[in-house]
Amino acid sequence: MNSQTYFIRASTQLNLPGVQIAAGNLMMAEYRDREGIAQRGPTAMLWIQQPGDPPLTQQVRAHVGQVVDAGPYTVRIADIGVDEGGGFVQAVLRPAGEDLERPCSS
Repeated sequence: MNSQTYFIRASTQLNLPGVQIAAGNLMMAEYRDREGIAQRGPTAMLWIQQPGDPPLTQQVRAHVGQVVDAGPYTVRIADIGVDEGGGFVQAVLRPAGEDLERPCSS
């Protein structure tokens, strides 16, 4: 699978085999980029759930450029914004193990 780009609208979730990713709580916030430099910009909360008993869940406050492990996928946050449809997260997904960039801390 090559990379696939998805728009996850605020308060909705993306359903893919092996993972569900929901987005919401978009806001301007401070974070550290991959080099550890303090930045301020748009962020979104991601709720990531993988099937299991019990399901594996994680919450990540993500920023543009951040790479997040999401079960069978690696997710790069390409954009966070608001348009006529409301808030959104633009996410680029690839199968885990295919390098998008190294993950950075949230």
